[in-house]
Amino acid sequence: MSIDVIQAYDGLSSVEICKEERFDLILMDIRMPGLDGIEASQRIRKEGINQRTPIIALTAHAMAGEKEQLLANGLEDYMTKPVSTQQLKKMISKWTGQIAEDIKDEKNSPDNHIENGVTETGSGSIDWDACLHISGGREKLAGEMLGDLISAIPAFSKQLKSYEQTLEQTHEINTSTDPLVDSQQLLADVHKLHGLVCYTGVPILQSLAAKLEKQLKTEPMNSEAEQLLSDLINELSNVEKAGAPYLPS
Repeated sequence: MSIDVIQAYDGLSSVEICKEERFDLILMDIRMPGLDGIEASQRIRKEGINQRTPIIALTAHAMAGEKEQLLANGLEDYMTKPVSTQQLKKMISKWTGQIAEDIKDEKNSPDNHIENGVTETGSGSIDWDACLHISGGREKLAGEMLGDLISAIPAFSKQLKSYEQTLEQTHEINTSTDPLVDSQQLLADVHKLHGLVCYTGVPILQSLAAKLEKQLKTEPMNSEAEQLLSDLINELSNVEKAGAPYLPS
């Protein structure tokens, strides 16, 4: 089976694309800027030619009751990130009746070997064995996904540091005031980062992003969240340094 993939970059663009193109299956990230995945799915159901197309929710980590809420809002199924190749194959087969046989195993290809001189297995900021596990043993893909993350780190670091600086300025002015940080925007940025780190082997970074996202979902900005934010920024720097050899020369 041949798979053609069309990517939307936010909720609104997914709705517009679905007005023009009929799909066999839609994978919908639940947390997106502007228009979230649930509202985007509901609009797709009302507008255009994909009213009966199965929509599968993608979540970084489903909170208690979130799975039931997704299904109650009309999404047919859900997957928790990171999604493995085998999970994706099963989901495609389940909802389209076809088997994704074109996702080939490249692990034995001589052109896909990447020298691993960065970290030891299971230790440090980068776990290469975890990278391979997530990519289904395909070394070239594992390197590409890690490289994508490392290339994105400068922008994430700059944004997160701006939040940290705002928090520091708030405390200097008046420690009794609420932090002058948009917690919802910070949550959106951390969620985006968490979704990215789930697709490669950076266990410390993934854990910190997950903890901060959960903290921001359940409580307002507090000292615990501030410490997690600081730790997250530091670990981004660690990953960037450790993963530099994976970037294209």
